[in-house]
Amino acid sequence: MRAHEEAVRARHLVVRNVYALRSLGKVFLRDPTPPSTFFEYVASGYALAFWGAAAAVFLTLAAVYLLPQGPPALYFRYVLGVVFVLYMPGHALITALYPKAEDLNGVENLALSIGLSLAVVPLIGLMLSYTPWGARLESTILSLSLFTIALSLAATSRRMTFVKLESHSNHMPMQREGGEGLRSHSTA
Repeated sequence: MRAHEEAVRARHLVVRNVYALRSLGKVFLRDPTPPSTFFEYVASGYALAFWGAAAAVFLTLAAVYLLPQGPPALYFRYVLGVVFVLYMPGHALITALYPKAEDLNGVENLALSIGLSLAVVPLIGLMLSYTPWGARLESTILSLSLFTIALSLAATSRRMTFVKLESHSNHMPMQREGGEGLRSHSTA
């Protein structure tokens, strides 16, 4: 039992050190078997952002249609509704436009998500007012849900292209400042 605990501690130490080296840019990690199709990508751990967005949309739909109208469920519906209307459509658009996580920091992402939601949601409502369904609760929720899921799928597709590019690339950083870093593989 003691040998097993020491092996587990050693494994955690190695993982922590490799992660620290990766954070410093001294080690480049690449998935040896990345997903090759879109469906494999969506089913893998790479697409957690898509599944989070889909879960938020479905949780909001469930809260609107299944929870009772009175308190305390009403407050939960308010919170989910605010996030659904003021954050999710803009965030889906931002992730489709900037699929890499390092493109925007957290504050920029939040500000642009709210700003774009404030721009997109009225446009969707305006378009709905000219349809036979009008800008009613059901049509608005359905259109915002479809908009968010569609753009989340687009962002997932764009992120998959980066994973494919990284996996097919044999490029490794040659040298960093001060002569430190990794050297590329020798093909000779």
